[in-house]
Amino acid sequence: MSSMLSRYGFRTTLRAYAVALTVLSLPLLYFVKPRVPLAQTSLHRQLDLNFLLSSTFWILQCCNIVQGLGYFIPTIYLPTYVESLGMNRIEGSLMLALVNLGAVFGTIWAGALIDRIHVSTVMALCSIGAVCAVFVFWGLGVSLPLLCIFSLSYGLSAGAFTANYTGMVQEVKNKVVGADAGLIIGFLSAGRGIGAVVSGPLSETLYGMSTWKGQAKLGYGTGYGLLIVFTGVTAAAGGASWLLRRVGWT
Repeated sequence: MSSMLSRYGFRTTLRAYAVALTVLSLPLLYFVKPRVPLAQTSLHRQLDLNFLLSSTFWILQCCNIVQGLGYFIPTIYLPTYVESLGMNRIEGSLMLALVNLGAVFGTIWAGALIDRIHVSTVMALCSIGAVCAVFVFWGLGVSLPLLCIFSLSYGLSAGAFTANYTGMVQEVKNKVVGADAGLIIGFLSAGRGIGAVVSGPLSETLYGMSTWKGQAKLGYGTGYGLLIVFTGVTAAAGGASWLLRRVGWT
């Protein structure tokens, strides 16, 4: 991927990737079968949006949106951050691969926990892991080993956050009887999308401010200091539902 980007540019690479993905995926559609036989008759249910009036839903949704604001920043800036430290582009791509690898295993452990403990506790665990990864391993990370540890640990923690959606759905359904799980998932995914879209221009503004550059130490003084702090703060906010549950707000 890196060699294609440097050789052909992002437009040609993106088109080639889209074609390859389509060609490889289309034959697999033949093997996609419904989980249950199709019903002969269909029942039309009235759309129930009462869960939008639930404080529980909005607390979980706000945590979801704020966490999404910062979650994508490392995957956007890690390659350029690595190159700014004098490393090559391949090592920058390695960081992204480690984040994605960590996210695979992160969703597994979070998914296993969500069936055993309250969703707000799992969200808090994801947030604690992400905060430690960002402020310690990225904030102090000016060498390849530390950045590798950051990428893997960030994927394991922050990358596991969306595994909480099933627990969020169940929590909302416990409060609002009859709420549709599909609709709740849809709204949560939309909230995640809002965070993803806004994080782009917001992170660009933070990066352009160059606060602490040449003044702070280690990663905080590289020009990426504000991005590191913002990512850590939003990761912490993602677990706020645990505290709000303790004071009886959910």
